[in-house]
Amino acid sequence: MTLTRKTLAMWAVALVLGLALLLPQRQVVYGEDLPSLPGVDRDLVTRIEITAGVRERIAIEGSMETGWKMLQPFEAEVDRILIRSLLNLYVDPVPMDTRVDSGDRETYGLDQSNRVLVELFTEGEVPALSVNVGADLPGGVSFVRLPEDEGIYRAKVGGRRRVDKAAKDWVNRFIYEEDLERITALELRTPSEDLVFVREPSGEVGMDGVPVLGPWSLVDAPAFDLDQRSVESAVRSLSKFRAGEILSSEFEGGWLEPAAVVTLRTVDGVATTFTFGSRILDGAAFVRRDDEPEVYRISATYHQGVTRDREAFTSLQLFDFVQDDVARMRLDDGGVPVVVVHKESGSWEITEPPNVFTDVKRVFFAVNTLGDLRARAWIGLSAAEAGLEPPSMTIAVSMHDGDREVLELGDRIGGGRSPVLWYGRIEGSERIFTVGAQTVSRVRQGFGRAD
Repeated sequence: MTLTRKTLAMWAVALVLGLALLLPQRQVVYGEDLPSLPGVDRDLVTRIEITAGVRERIAIEGSMETGWKMLQPFEAEVDRILIRSLLNLYVDPVPMDTRVDSGDRETYGLDQSNRVLVELFTEGEVPALSVNVGADLPGGVSFVRLPEDEGIYRAKVGGRRRVDKAAKDWVNRFIYEEDLERITALELRTPSEDLVFVREPSGEVGMDGVPVLGPWSLVDAPAFDLDQRSVESAVRSLSKFRAGEILSSEFEGGWLEPAAVVTLRTVDGVATTFTFGSRILDGAAFVRRDDEPEVYRISATYHQGVTRDREAFTSLQLFDFVQDDVARMRLDDGGVPVVVVHKESGSWEITEPPNVFTDVKRVFFAVNTLGDLRARAWIGLSAAEAGLEPPSMTIAVSMHDGDREVLELGDRIGGGRSPVLWYGRIEGSERIFTVGAQTVSRVRQGFGRAD
């Protein structure tokens, strides 16, 4: 193989970087004081300037309180999460780990064509912090150069990727942002059906003076057994709706036959509508706001969340009680039955079989788990198909008021890459559901059973 001058130069760079990597994280040379980057209070920062290589400088102004706006190379609202992540890197002073060289900027990615200059301003024209970031090493360590210093240092400044971005990559990626407590309606309109969820003021007022909203209901079926948590989760995911990428308005996301049209309404009557395209590509879906031209790339999980049918919002709550309601519990799993009794003192004791140690902490966990037991999903199987004729395990909970709840479990399924689940039903009901194996295990531990 012929070694050209270019090949030899590349080998030399690799050797230098490899030797630098082998240096200890904190090498202190006697008589030499290593410099540090000063800590900067992020609440005082009013301007950020970033110059990557020979690209045009990016200038951003604003504050943590009011938000951020890009002034150069074009005007745009800036993503506050990206800025917060950047400023968090420099809140505390950043000491230089070691001095690795001097003057040779090109080898370390610190020459004018490759370095990323980061400057934070708090007041005036002189930056409170200025640092040139070069090539990266593992662990968030980079080669850096400080202003008016020819030394090449190694320091933990978060990695070059945090700052080496094109201007468009700093643009705000929030599609929608609103306080969850202010959203009063969620409308999901798909080709198969329309679902409209609303909630009215409860009459109470919160500590902040905002009216407290009541439970969700389905407009065309107020008696529908609605799962409050499922609706709340859907609204929450959209209330802080952030894109992975902003695309051209010409991007084809499947707009001819959209998968869903979603509208959120707030307490002051403002309505915001999103159109979810029918196209799914490499785990991504696409959406646009009706009042903006851009197309946003989002996770396909958002697409799945807004295309659910009515049955997907059926309540998953199986039990709803607290510890004080319970008098005793019984486990039958094919072995010796176990009975746990709630004592007058508030503690718990395994009374059957006799002379068995009671781990009171595990009993508490078991009762709390049962008291808020929720299904993973409703399943369209028969009892026989689910292994429930007869059940392989039953857990009976007797209340002080005489009520009795019985959880019946059938076959255990899953494993490998799939979650391990149990088929189950509530005694007296024909509906079959799945429940997580970890949940069942936590309950069984309260009876002294180990899986």
